Formats: sequence, C-alpha cells, structure tokens
Amino acid sequence: MFEEAKNALSDCGFIIKKTDEPSGIIKAFAEVSIWSYGDVITISVSKSAEGTHVKAHSTAKAAIFDWGKSGRNVTDFFAILDERLANSNKRVKSSASYFE
Repeated sequence: MFEEAKNALSDCGFIIKKTDEPSGIIKAFAEVSIWSYGDVITISVSKSAEGTHVKAHSTAKAAIFDWGKSGRNVTDFFAILDERLANSNKRVKSSASYFE
C-alpha cells in the first residue's frame, strides 16, 4: 500500500520529498502555480487488525486561506489511489484530515 500511495501522489503531480516506510509516512509538495502558493501533503499508511489505514493531510505553504485547495488535494489523492486499487483485492479504509 505504501508504494501505491507514493504512486498516487506522483499521479497527482506532487513531488515526493521524504519517505519513511517503517513509520508509514510520505511527505510531498506541489510547487507554486497560478492556483496556489504551493502545497504540502502528508500521507500516513498504517496496518491494524481491521486492515490498512491511509490518512492524508494537506496544507498550503504560504496562505492564510487556501479556498478549498487542501481539500481538493486530499480528494484527488484518494480518488487516484482508489482507481489504482480498483482492479486488485486491496481495500483501503481512508480518513482525510485537511482543515487547520
């Protein structure tokens, strides 16, 4: 699942900055664009008795308000992750937390 999460981030256009597979953490960023001052997204992949849990947290690098961009980053990530897993037997329990 960790590799699938990394691939989904890349598919979303994020640049992976740091990965720590033993802790399940992936940190990535999107560069400044016409729509954003840049974004940071952190993915956490963990296993439990129920299965694999994937959490995502996104924030703007330098903005007081992001006008929903962080939410779209998380939604897009999970949509692509779900698409990547659609033809496999893997099921993901996901929870998004992106408001600060």
